[in-house]
Amino acid sequence: MARQAGANIGRSIRRRGSASRIALALGLLGGTWALGGCDVVGSFLPAEAESTAPAAPAVMSSARQQERAKEGPDRASPPDPEQESTPSAGTRLASASDDVLVAGESATKPSKRCPDGMALIQGRFCIDRWEATLETSAGEPHSPYHSVGAEKLRATTGSGGVPQAYISMNEAQAACQRSVKRLCSTAEWVDACAGSSKRPLRSYPYGNEERADACNVDQPGHPTMVLHHGRRKTDSFWMNDPPINQLGGTVAPSGAFDQCVSPEGVYDLVGNLLEWTQGDRPLLMGGYYLDSHENGDGCRYVT
Repeated sequence: MARQAGANIGRSIRRRGSASRIALALGLLGGTWALGGCDVVGSFLPAEAESTAPAAPAVMSSARQQERAKEGPDRASPPDPEQESTPSAGTRLASASDDVLVAGESATKPSKRCPDGMALIQGRFCIDRWEATLETSAGEPHSPYHSVGAEKLRATTGSGGVPQAYISMNEAQAACQRSVKRLCSTAEWVDACAGSSKRPLRSYPYGNEERADACNVDQPGHPTMVLHHGRRKTDSFWMNDPPINQLGGTVAPSGAFDQCVSPEGVYDLVGNLLEWTQGDRPLLMGGYYLDSHENGDGCRYVT
């Protein structure tokens, strides 16, 4: 779950032995980060199908991050993942379950299909097709424009929902666990976006060449400056301001940009909201509605 007012929870994945993932989004701006993805304890895919992808790319040095933060209102260094709230980051969730079978199959013949709302990636894991939202244990929706706070929320996903922003990585992980899922690894996220983390097949979910307006990226202006009459607000209080992602040109409902989709049918891997992933260090992937180039292009965007 990751970044400015443009990050989201992300998606869920299941390993063919038993892994499924959901992502929530959140933004660097305050509401630009997404939940990203969670993986569950089991695996929808067999254990031997674990990814052998290399470690995630290195993040900018803290000195360079500080430089970028000073350069302009559209850029911000990632928040401390231990923070209770990070409005500009999000993640996708991935879940794993050992007993997900196609109707008519036996436990001795593992299914190669994914649950509804998920896509199978490389025959190894399942990922949510849409960025995630949050709900209470009673199934009541949580506003995607408000931070999580002390609420014990769980991740869910589906087409047309406004993805959750204003969420820290710790909160994203907790939402994943309550959905019996886990955050996606960085390698899994890249596998879903670029086709492979070892030898990328494409630069964007839809192909090698960027298509104008295909994804929710590079929107003009900066929400906090619009809200505060040209004054840039960057502290955590203002970055968690609910109106940020309610302005035009910010976060869009999951799947609204129908060309921003991978061959497997996974939407918004680039743009809309940044997404949390887990690895040696927490990373935010994919860019968000204000930017998809500053820290890498398309599927290579990492901060």
